[in-house]
Amino acid sequence: MHWQIPSYTFPTLIASSISFAIAIIVSRRRFVAQMWPFALLAFTVAFWTLGYGWELVSVDLATKVIFAKTQYLGIATPPVAWVAYALYYTGQERFVTKRSFLYALIIPFITIILVWTNEWHHLIWTKTEIVMYHNYTMLQTYYGPWFWVHTAYSYVLMAAGTLILLQALVLSSSLYQNQIIALILSAIAPWVTNAFHILGYRPFPYLDLTPFGFVISTVALAWGALRYRLFDTIPIARHILMENLSEGVIFLDAKRRVMDMNATAGHLLQLRPQDQIGQSAEIAILGLLAAPPAADPDQHLRWEQSLTHADKKLILDVQLSPLSDRNRYLGHLLLLRDITERHQYEDLLRSQRNLFAGLVEVARATSAQIDLDQTLQSTLDVALHLTTAEQGSIFLLDQYQMVTHSILAREKATLIEQQNLVGRVMRQGLAGWIVAHNQLALIKDTHTDERWLHLPNAPYDARSVLALPIFGTSGILGILMLLHSQVDHFGQEHAELMEAATAQISYAIGNAHVYQTQQQLNHELSRAKDAAEAASQTKSQFLANMSHELRTPLTAIIGYADVMREDLIDSNHQVYLEDLDRIRSAGSHLLGLINDVLDLSKIEAGKMPVYWEQTRVSILLNDVVTTIRPLIDRNKNSLLIDQTYHNLMFWTDLSKLRRVLINLLGNAAKFTEHGTISLSLFLDETDDPACLQIRVCDTGIGMTADQVANLFQNFSQADASTTRKYGGTGLGLAISRNLCKLMGGDIEVSSELGHGSTFTVKLPWIEQPLSDQREVGFDAPPYLL
Repeated sequence: MHWQIPSYTFPTLIASSISFAIAIIVSRRRFVAQMWPFALLAFTVAFWTLGYGWELVSVDLATKVIFAKTQYLGIATPPVAWVAYALYYTGQERFVTKRSFLYALIIPFITIILVWTNEWHHLIWTKTEIVMYHNYTMLQTYYGPWFWVHTAYSYVLMAAGTLILLQALVLSSSLYQNQIIALILSAIAPWVTNAFHILGYRPFPYLDLTPFGFVISTVALAWGALRYRLFDTIPIARHILMENLSEGVIFLDAKRRVMDMNATAGHLLQLRPQDQIGQSAEIAILGLLAAPPAADPDQHLRWEQSLTHADKKLILDVQLSPLSDRNRYLGHLLLLRDITERHQYEDLLRSQRNLFAGLVEVARATSAQIDLDQTLQSTLDVALHLTTAEQGSIFLLDQYQMVTHSILAREKATLIEQQNLVGRVMRQGLAGWIVAHNQLALIKDTHTDERWLHLPNAPYDARSVLALPIFGTSGILGILMLLHSQVDHFGQEHAELMEAATAQISYAIGNAHVYQTQQQLNHELSRAKDAAEAASQTKSQFLANMSHELRTPLTAIIGYADVMREDLIDSNHQVYLEDLDRIRSAGSHLLGLINDVLDLSKIEAGKMPVYWEQTRVSILLNDVVTTIRPLIDRNKNSLLIDQTYHNLMFWTDLSKLRRVLINLLGNAAKFTEHGTISLSLFLDETDDPACLQIRVCDTGIGMTADQVANLFQNFSQADASTTRKYGGTGLGLAISRNLCKLMGGDIEVSSELGHGSTFTVKLPWIEQPLSDQREVGFDAPPYLL
């Protein structure tokens, strides 16, 4: 295959390249509806010019014919794309449907088929041959009948698209006018050169100047794109703008005749626009809108007008503005905007604002008082104010729907008259109807409504009534009834306001009920407290008297038992010693019980003082172990003491802590046989504040979880069998815990049945001396086993 490169091949390649570039640029603007036919137009033109360029550089007849046929893929479709683009550009895209577009492509499609099958029928070219021109081979074609059909069809479409743009050119603004001029130049140039070529007017024989026309087209398109933003701005046709406006638009000339009117204006005024064009607007339009008189034609007027169409109220915002051109009066522009919905929203907002203000006033009035009677009166007063009612009543009901409180409109009635009146209204009147139906009642005229009970000798003639149930958590809590002497005084707005307010009223009445109940409970509690204090004082006095009466003889008994024991030992009467020991033990036990009860009474009364003093761990342990050793040895137990902190000095109430430890070690010795009891003391500085922990562990009988839960209750032991076997009063642990709490600490216990128990005393670590403290035992030696 041989090739030739004539100089006039380059314009075709330039035109093809620019067309491809424009097609790519335009195709990226897919969001603009008019761009797809323009992109199709640019692609097909680029294909046409590129095919012609390949035809020029080929040498032999067969290759040239192939490229000539290929060109028709770009020759046949541009006219259809041109018309589609013109319709889109001028806002008439409704004519470009899939069906119409496919119909328009029928002839181009047939043409392409006939081109590629031309050797069978010669309807496109009757003959093709090679001729020499300036030492280059050129394709000479002789046109068949279908060629002329396609050519005529194409030129008709091109002319139609151009006429559409020319029509838009007259009506468009300057920006769009320049765009249209650029488009028309880009369309006319190639088709004029093509027409000259087809008709034989060729300045250069055998050379088709159509691609050179496309060079002019690309220059025109580039000028339109760069100078007038051809691919960025979209013109909007007048009819689309007018017919899609949500506002009504009417143009009036200087004589107030209707020159134009959109469909929205016709719909708002219930007029047919086509019947009003050319007619005077004074009566049919301006008269209907009640246009105010204008002293000056240049005056801008604006007003609101209500219209009624088929029982539907319409509110219009009307503007009448003068139109002028270079100080020359042309007429008026009448704009109509439907503001009915806005007025409805404003009315609703105003109603809701009034409702909110009313609810705020109800809330303020009902929450200002906490007494029930005052709350009821405040509720009634604010309801009268909000509804401008003249009189009102309010009833409170219990769960049996019996009236418990009431404020009646008939204020001067006696108590008996009020009770009779309430009973009759609840049985036969509107209040009973409210209770039965659980809904509000709005009576326009009491003389025509059977629900209203007319009472004899009534000092007030109520003609309109608004009655509402006040709902509580378990049903109707009360009834609010408002009265007025004027017929139809109360409206739906009053009913909605008070119905919304009943929730706040119910809340306020509930609070008042709670307050009243609380006051009664406080009064009862105060009486119970006084009684308890009196009983406590009596108990304390009794315990003080009893302690004196019991301690004196018990001390004498113990003392005489000791004297007798010494005498018996001296006289060698050993047989009575065991009985004296039992007497002395029983007396000591009873004396200890009395002391425990008195101490517990002091603790509960808050009269147990705490005396802080500084001591050493070894002194405390030595004293406690010396006291508790006999009890430990009695059940053959061993005692282990951790002496890690034996030199630690600390502040505490020594007597109370000694009593606690003796009690814990005594219990451990009592409930452990042939076992081990351990005593440890250490400083836990991980807590905040630091904590001194004293732990007593045993391997005794242990306890269950239920027994541990009740361990520190007064007069409580593990169970009855424990009391029978081991004895005790059940006060030791209770007193020990209370003593620890007095010193700012506590006692914790862990136990497992059959495996022993662990009691942990936790006391705050005190480094600095407190008030009323003394120092003892600095020189005592550490305790050693």
